[in-house]
Amino acid sequence: MKKLKYTFIQYTMITAISVWVILFLLFFLTTVYFKYTPLQQSDAVVVLTGGKDHRILQAIELLSQNYGQKLFISGVNKIVEPSEILKDAPNELHPYIDLGYMAQDTHTNALEVSLWVQQNNIHSIILVTSFYHMPRSLLELKKRLPKLKIIPYSIYPKEFDESTSWLHQRYSWHLFLEYHKFIATFFQHLIKG
Repeated sequence: MKKLKYTFIQYTMITAISVWVILFLLFFLTTVYFKYTPLQQSDAVVVLTGGKDHRILQAIELLSQNYGQKLFISGVNKIVEPSEILKDAPNELHPYIDLGYMAQDTHTNALEVSLWVQQNNIHSIILVTSFYHMPRSLLELKKRLPKLKIIPYSIYPKEFDESTSWLHQRYSWHLFLEYHKFIATFFQHLIKG
């Protein structure tokens, strides 16, 4: 009986670890897949602030190339002046850029973006954020805006196309953390229905 009990525990642990590894690999492959999503024109470009990967600069560049008619920057720090955020944008683009100061995390990013999308009658967006942050951002936004067309535009480290060295840097830790945040968010939405 004791041996049978240990065998059940061992099988349970092996199964749980196997499921964890398989889901992590799927999560990783999903983040890589977004790199190859074809870029299309949309109603607006939306960027979620955070990180040190020049997300805002990329979003401004997309707006300047007419991939969207407007740009929404979500999660701007309340102590940051608009002029500081817009310093890299040409003056002629300023009227087309809106700043959101409400969001403090991914969950409130989704709330802030959904309010802005509804107020501006937006039907499609290009979503700009870090590659490791994209799956959870999409999950949160799709929960609030199931009919919104979202084109992911992930920001990757410069080394991404040249080698795998970026994986051995801080990005491995980011992927590890984001995977668990994604799983937690997924089950939270599942429980809430």
